[in-house]
Amino acid sequence: MIAEEESKIESEIIRLITTNNTQILKPNSGQSVSIGDHNVCVSVHEDPGLDHRVWEWHGHVMSYDEENGCSMEYVYGNYFERLDSRMFGFYSDGDEIEEDYQGVGGNLGLRGLLSGLSLGGDRVLYRNMDANF
Repeated sequence: MIAEEESKIESEIIRLITTNNTQILKPNSGQSVSIGDHNVCVSVHEDPGLDHRVWEWHGHVMSYDEENGCSMEYVYGNYFERLDSRMFGFYSDGDEIEEDYQGVGGNLGLRGLLSGLSLGGDRVLYRNMDANF
């Protein structure tokens, strides 16, 4: 139940970002916005020199079960939006960047950002999850 609602919230937020309807999300305002039947706060930040910005959101989802009744579950999500390469180098410290967010970006998540990285050839990277330390 919670996972379904969290997925709906994530899908709607990403849809708004990728269609450049970000003003609806009121990013960095500290105000909650309604996404479906739930309220979340959204923030966005961009580190200088990187080719993406990070959208983050958090809020609560109300759930009900017969045993425990109503309860609020905390939800959190993030989305990595790739920026258009034409955008780099045009901002000084005093520029208003938020006004320029309209119409810039892509619809890639973390997988899309990582796919462009050069990891030094055809190395296979993995993490050993052996329980016998």
